[in-house]
Amino acid sequence: YWDGIAQCYDQGLIQNVGVSNYGPEILARAHAALKARGVPIVSNQINFSLLCRKQNNQATVDLCKELGVVPIGYFPLANGLLAGKYSAEKMPKGLKANSMKKYIVGGLDKRSGTEIPAGGVSPLISAMR
Repeated sequence: YWDGIAQCYDQGLIQNVGVSNYGPEILARAHAALKARGVPIVSNQINFSLLCRKQNNQATVDLCKELGVVPIGYFPLANGLLAGKYSAEKMPKGLKANSMKKYIVGGLDKRSGTEIPAGGVSPLISAMR
């Protein structure tokens, strides 16, 4: 699909390219492929916050800087969690509650296997105030 993006650029349909959730390996490949066609990648949007520091996040940010691509963090306040919007007494509604409960009260993050201590992020939020 990078060829399709390059064709859109060549036809004047787009002026820049922004990507989302590209780690360092895919970003390097996409940048090389598009640069060879004269197409700039200007941004890479990644999930980045105090709570979401995945293994490749820093490597991705470093590569973005090296390539002149602006890294943009989405969910920088972790869906309001780091702003104190939620607590054990004031849980989010709907499906969001299922994914955020572990950060609010503690528990196992099944995707990463990380155990979040009892109290979740409450101590962090208290320290930030």
